[in-house]
Amino acid sequence: MPCVPVSTGSRPGHGWLIDLRTVRSDRSVGSRGIGRNEPLIGLPAGRAIRLLTPIRARIPLLLWHDRQMLHQLREMPNGVRVFLGYGFVVLAFLGLTLPRVINEAVEAPISPIGLLWMLLLAYLIFTLTLVLQRKQAAFGLAVGLATLTLPLIPILAGFAGLPGALAGVALAAGLFWALRRPGVRGWFSEP
Repeated sequence: MPCVPVSTGSRPGHGWLIDLRTVRSDRSVGSRGIGRNEPLIGLPAGRAIRLLTPIRARIPLLLWHDRQMLHQLREMPNGVRVFLGYGFVVLAFLGLTLPRVINEAVEAPISPIGLLWMLLLAYLIFTLTLVLQRKQAAFGLAVGLATLTLPLIPILAGFAGLPGALAGVALAAGLFWALRRPGVRGWFSEP
C-alpha cells in the first residue's frame, strides 16, 4: 500500500497521508471495496487518492516545532516564567470580565471601564509578546505590568481583611522578586 505524504500548508508535515492505488472498474481498491465513509478523489489514468489519517497523528511532537525555539523556552529563567504565568492569569481575568464591559458598551459607546479594559488588554498583550521575543524593552514593560499588583493589596484587604492584604503583599513581593533575579535581566537580550 503506497502512502504519500502531501503538504497542504506552508509548514512541512501539515496535510494527510494519501493512499495511492489503482481503481478497478468495479470501484474496488485492491482486494477491498471502497466504503462510503472514505473520501475518494478520482485521478486520470485510473488512479485514486484516499485520505487516511492526519500526518500530525504519526509524527512526534519534536518534529513539529523549531528545535531552537524549544531550546530557548527551556533556557527561560524561572522569574520570566513566573511573570508569564501572572500575565496569562491577568489576561484570563480580563477575558472573564469582558462581558460586563460589553454590556456597558451597549448603553454608552464610550465608558471609562471600557477604555481602561481596552488599554490594559493592549498593554498586556504587547508586553507578553515582547517578553516572548526577548526584547530589551520588555523588561521595563514587565515591571510596569507587575505594578498592577500594588492596587490589588487594598482591594483584597477590603474584601478579605488582613489575610487578603497579606496574600496581595505576597503576590506583589513574589512577582517583583522574580523579576529582579540575576538571570532575568540577561534574558531580555534582543534589541
